[in-house]
Amino acid sequence: MVDRAARRAFDRRMRDVKDGIYTLLLVAALVTALFISTVVLPPQIAAWRSRRSTDEAQTLFAEGKVIEAMGLLKYAVALDPGNELAHFDLAVLRLAVDGDAAAAAGGFKRAVKADGNFARAYYNLGVVQLFYLHKPRLAVENFERAAELEAGYAPSYAALGLAHEALGQYNAARDAYDRYLEVSPAGPWAGLVKQHRHAIGGLPAVDDLAAKMRFDEDVFEIVAVGDMSLARGVNVGLYSGRPESPLRYVAPLISRAQVAFGNLESPLTKRAKRAPTKGPRGGSIYLKGNPDFAFLLTEAGFDVLSLANNHVMDYGEQGLADTIYYLEQEEIKHAGAGPNLAAALAPARLDVDGYVIDFIAFSGVSPKDFIAGPAKAGSAPLDEGTVVGAIARAKGEANLVVVSLHWGSESMAYPSSEQKRLAHKFVDAGADIILGHHPHVIQGVESYDGAVIAYSLGNFLFDTRYPERRYSTLLAIEVSRSKGILGFRLIPIYIYDTEPVVSGERPATDFVDFALLSGAGGRVRVARPEPSAREVPPAR
Repeated sequence: MVDRAARRAFDRRMRDVKDGIYTLLLVAALVTALFISTVVLPPQIAAWRSRRSTDEAQTLFAEGKVIEAMGLLKYAVALDPGNELAHFDLAVLRLAVDGDAAAAAGGFKRAVKADGNFARAYYNLGVVQLFYLHKPRLAVENFERAAELEAGYAPSYAALGLAHEALGQYNAARDAYDRYLEVSPAGPWAGLVKQHRHAIGGLPAVDDLAAKMRFDEDVFEIVAVGDMSLARGVNVGLYSGRPESPLRYVAPLISRAQVAFGNLESPLTKRAKRAPTKGPRGGSIYLKGNPDFAFLLTEAGFDVLSLANNHVMDYGEQGLADTIYYLEQEEIKHAGAGPNLAAALAPARLDVDGYVIDFIAFSGVSPKDFIAGPAKAGSAPLDEGTVVGAIARAKGEANLVVVSLHWGSESMAYPSSEQKRLAHKFVDAGADIILGHHPHVIQGVESYDGAVIAYSLGNFLFDTRYPERRYSTLLAIEVSRSKGILGFRLIPIYIYDTEPVVSGERPATDFVDFALLSGAGGRVRVARPEPSAREVPPAR
């Protein structure tokens, strides 16, 4: 009896164990099914639906239903943010239909984030950055990645060559063009590539240009550029995490010269209080640069800056005082503005191994309240007698006198007859070099009685929405300690985004056609059109 009872108890326990195991298995199966249905399958279903929507959008686009296609693509990327094809197609449509280059760039970036080996997305991102956003440095990186991933895709090499050319990197541009012709000698862009290859065949790279600058026991070079600002778009670019200086592509030319000059258009201050009034001549534009970035001017190689302009007092006397303080901290000399008229008229003196150069600066376009007085801060006035007197004083103490003039009318390609009369008068009084700025466009360079007169050097480090203001120049003047000025040359500059770069002179899109004039015209002609996206169309 005992044995039978024990066995029955044992059997019951075993049945309970089996039932428990079956229950656990059932629960596990249910949990697994629930996990698959709620966690695993939805993303897979969403991805499948996203890919299907992408295919349907391509069909709609082929039928000419562009708006419907864009709507479906937006739905596709919402379903699956990892759908690189949907991001790519939507970016192409945003550029083609909306003309929204920033949104298109964002779409191509998401495409390459979703698929790091998507060569055509890298290529198209580079096209947008180069031709629409004017960011050739970023474009180079993406074209190089596209070429690395798809070595047989020839347009990547053509686009890479254009990007290098825009940066003045002519050796690299030649290599890229040669690679295109090697991969696709009879390709659709072969003619364009050959044109560009021929156009830059004799142009040296930026480093090569810098290396040719003379500096020996007798001869050295002075380089001069136009308007510079660390305000507005330049300031935004610096704060956006941009890791490198916006002057990096021209710094070899500036730092190689023995003396480098520019016009600092924006005061360097953190103060928020604007000048109470700029008067009827002052306009409504206020510029302010962050002094935290003043080191970029030193890093690039600038030695002396003009402060005589219509913006240096935008933030009042204290803003000017801050600007002078920060420049002196950077050991950059300045001329043309100060706490009183005597300081504003005082020359910035540079000594090049015993050869003394005096820089004096004047503004003819400043609001009345911005002009310095005996006990009032401001800019030195461009008054004929005042300038002639300052030149005479400098001539008695310096080997070379450089006069900076903030004058003329904005966007005017020619100097006025009065400007030419004054320039000649100042040379007759003893000026050796006259450097003009304020029009924000380049004008002519004239040789007059052994002196060099640059009527307007245009913008240099500046944000602008006007295409004609992106064309600029770097003036390099060769000086002999024993013979004075030997000559000068102009290096064409184009401002991409806010970054000045050495530009190539090419048949399809001549950046600048320099017409050096004598006194008659005073003009440098700017050719059109700008670099066009049609040169290298997006991949399809």
